[in-house]
Amino acid sequence: MNRLSRTLPYIVTALVLVLCLLLPLLFRAGPAEQPVSPEGPGPAERAALFLDCREERVERHSLDEAAVSTEALVECRRTINRVYDALVMDEGEERSGLSEGTRYYSIPAGSGEVRIMEYYREWVGDWSNWFTIQLDIDTLEIYYCYYSGLCERNFTLYAGTAEADVGAALEMLPEELGFTGCETEETADEQYRLTLSRPGGGCVYDCRCHIYEDAGPSLLVDLELTIESAS
Repeated sequence: MNRLSRTLPYIVTALVLVLCLLLPLLFRAGPAEQPVSPEGPGPAERAALFLDCREERVERHSLDEAAVSTEALVECRRTINRVYDALVMDEGEERSGLSEGTRYYSIPAGSGEVRIMEYYREWVGDWSNWFTIQLDIDTLEIYYCYYSGLCERNFTLYAGTAEADVGAALEMLPEELGFTGCETEETADEQYRLTLSRPGGGCVYDCRCHIYEDAGPSLLVDLELTIESAS
């Protein structure tokens, strides 16, 4: 217990630095040339509508995948894959694929709509993993992302590798970053407000992050990000 008390301040400081470095990559991991904004609601209203829908203040409508263009689907998948690759720690062979799927829905917005793709996956490799993400089909803005992983075997392959993994991610996709700045504010224990800026606007995300590692060995990663606002 005394050892944990001595090291906790350093863990918290390192976590904040990791978040500030990694999140610009995660939340604009799409193509360097961003899609043209669709007609209808702007970024602020689109984000607000997503939050209203999440809190069941407005209704969602089922959306057929056939109503989404092939080009839009490809760009969404590309963005999801890059976020997935950046976040997921598990490098082991998949031992069990528990569930995987994609849902589509729309949120009415006056004479227009906000179209959302939701992807989820649960599987076991070296880790027991759960990943889900929701993004705007037309703007590629990421509104929600959650990843949880618990290392179950080959612990020595992952111990103390967080900083190296972040560095590799930043080196892999430097030209893909749409955000140019990041400010992190701790709002509560293991909770942060992330303000990400880009030319002409930006996004604010609420982040809940828990990373636990000990010599047990035990290693747990739990990260949830929800958009607060966009401009």
